Amino acid sequence: MTGAAAGSGGRRRGGSRLTAVLVTAVLGGGALAGAVVSWAQQQDLRDLPSLQRADAVVVGEDRRRYAADLVEVRFEAEGRQVSASVPASAAVEVGDRAEVAHVPSDPARVRLVEGWAPPWRSWLLLAGAVPIAAVMAVLRRRTRSGAYSAGAALRRRLRGR
Repeated sequence: MTGAAAGSGGRRRGGSRLTAVLVTAVLGGGALAGAVVSWAQQQDLRDLPSLQRADAVVVGEDRRRYAADLVEVRFEAEGRQVSASVPASAAVEVGDRAEVAHVPSDPARVRLVEGWAPPWRSWLLLAGAVPIAAVMAVLRRRTRSGAYSAGAALRRRLRGR
C-alpha cells in the first residue's frame, strides 16, 4: 500500500505540472495574442506623419491602476467637434491642452502626439509577466515541499526512528 500511495503521488505531481504548463501557455499565449491584435488595430495610429494634427482639450480622465490612464479629449476636425478616449502615459489633467493626431478618414481614431500609451504594450507586459509568475510559483512550491521534507526528516531523527 505504501508503494501504491507513493506511485500515485508521483503521477499526481506530474499531472499538476502538466496542468501548470498548460495554464501558463494558455494565459501567456492569450496575452500575446491580445498584444498582436491590438498592435494590428493600432497600425494606422502608429504612422504619425500620415495623421492630421489638432489642438484638443482634456475634458475627462479615468485613472486606472493596472493599465494606462484614459483621457477624454475634445477637438475640432472637419468643422465639427469630436470627442474620443485616448490611453495616455503622460500626466494630464482636466482642462489641459494637448496635441492630438487623428486618422483623416475617421477623426474618432485619435492618439496623443506626446504621451500616447498604445494598449498593445499592456498586453505584451502581461504576456511576459505570466511565465515569470508561473516560475515563481513553482519555485515557491518546491521550496515549501523541500522545507517540509527536511522538517519531517528532522522530526524522525529526533524521535529516534
